[in-house]
Amino acid sequence: PNGKIILIGGGPPSAGKEIIESLRDAGASAIDLLLMPYPYAEAIGGLPDILKTLPVNQVLETSAGDINAWQKQVHNLLDQRHIRVKIARAGQVWNIDGVQLEVLAPADPLLQNAPVAANNSLVARIVYGQTRFLFMGGVEKAGENALLTRAPDLSANWLRVARFGTREASSPELLRLVHPDIIVLSVGPNRDNLPHPETLTRLAATGASLYRTDRQISPLRFISDGTFISSPP
Repeated sequence: PNGKIILIGGGPPSAGKEIIESLRDAGASAIDLLLMPYPYAEAIGGLPDILKTLPVNQVLETSAGDINAWQKQVHNLLDQRHIRVKIARAGQVWNIDGVQLEVLAPADPLLQNAPVAANNSLVARIVYGQTRFLFMGGVEKAGENALLTRAPDLSANWLRVARFGTREASSPELLRLVHPDIIVLSVGPNRDNLPHPETLTRLAATGASLYRTDRQISPLRFISDGTFISSPP
């Protein structure tokens, strides 16, 4: 509400400059909290451009170890800039500028189910007033099952579907517990022809308004006033 900035992920390598423009359009001169959902190129590939352009006060990620070149590059930039990194675990709560960020996953011990990094993705919910935004990161079936087993409150008005809408994520049980009014699918051209038709059927069955980034002329934008969530044209 007073201009603090939370950035969740950095998108693919080609998205870094576009994200910087979007942040600047929102009045950002720095990022107060950066969340790294999982260490794949589609989630953190744009971060090198962002880190080289905007100051970052603190980073939240699920694992400090390098599993690929993208994560190593981001960690090197964080080290060079002396940016604080905290390991995210379920149960943590961050209060920033009247907004509450809840970490819902991963929990210890971390899962060993392949794909390991995706199943241990950071799942976060942002609460502002009466409105709730749930970001499912990149969890696949095992990660989602682990979350459901812990049975946290998952209700949210707004849901960002996990990892392009894969076949095994966004189960009927998860969607029942979230009970969203708005669903967002972040997806572009991909080798697996995602989102999967079965997932789209499950999402449609919720009755929520569905938005897909691959079917938008301009970037999607949602605004909460603490009571309602709107999507300006």
